[in-house]
Amino acid sequence: MLNWCSGKRSPPPGVLDDLIGLKKRLDEAADQIVKDVRRRVADAPPTGPVEIWTAPTDEAAQARGLPCAGAHVALIRRVIEALEREGIEIGRAHV
Repeated sequence: MLNWCSGKRSPPPGVLDDLIGLKKRLDEAADQIVKDVRRRVADAPPTGPVEIWTAPTDEAAQARGLPCAGAHVALIRRVIEALEREGIEIGRAHV
């Protein structure tokens, strides 16, 4: 990717479209998770931080429809930022 950004090489055909598609999927998934957490917090206010799970391996992320653990971390980052802006306290859990 550094070579693409520096202009040394062009990305393979379709890669940029794939990355844009992944970004859209992550944004949509994050929005849905935030809505779900908001609803759960409203229905039953937590007594402590809301735990957010992160995939420890690529295989765990792939089992949930993401290409790798890094993509899952990017998804969870979006979720944490949105929830913290709303004042929802977040804890982090690894399985």
